Amino acid sequence: MIMKSYLEKIMAFLRSLRSDRKGAVAIETAICIPILFLLMAMGAELVRYVNVVDSVARATATTADMLAREDSVNAGKLEKYLELGPKIISEEGYGPQTDIALRSISRDLDGAYIENWIYSELSDDNVACSRLTLNQLRAEGFTLEPGRNAIIAEQCHKLQLNFPGANILIVGQILSEGIYSRAIFQTRYKSLTEDPNG
Repeated sequence: MIMKSYLEKIMAFLRSLRSDRKGAVAIETAICIPILFLLMAMGAELVRYVNVVDSVARATATTADMLAREDSVNAGKLEKYLELGPKIISEEGYGPQTDIALRSISRDLDGAYIENWIYSELSDDNVACSRLTLNQLRAEGFTLEPGRNAIIAEQCHKLQLNFPGANILIVGQILSEGIYSRAIFQTRYKSLTEDPNG
């Protein structure tokens, strides 16, 4: 009997809450505003991500294209090219946390692909930059005429997130892994197959 009266009182209280609309707008606002703020922050990070991807791709293509136009290479020249990609990205305001790897590949007269040399310098973050293998190139349908030479530039940019809470989001984890870009250009004037350190 006592239990039944308590249940009736609880049910009556719950019915009164359902019919009482005082403060409903304040509660809905308190729930919606953080969600809207989170969505806006995610949108801003995604827009920034697209801009950085474009900037890294252009910097990588510029580096590979300019290197492919050289008559010869040595360690001094390659050091300048290692600085070129990060410099382009830094000038656009995205920070210098960029690693770049430069490679020369060629195809011998038997049709086999050969890696002539690779030149890179890792930043403090040690982003693994050189990800492309010759087998991947062949699998992707890249062809190089026998006796020809090509330059590959690979660039990794560690994106610093502006939104502090973005790391807990899936999108934040994707953005914080780094942005990878590569460009391949055939050499224009002379084959750049000699080891620049030799």
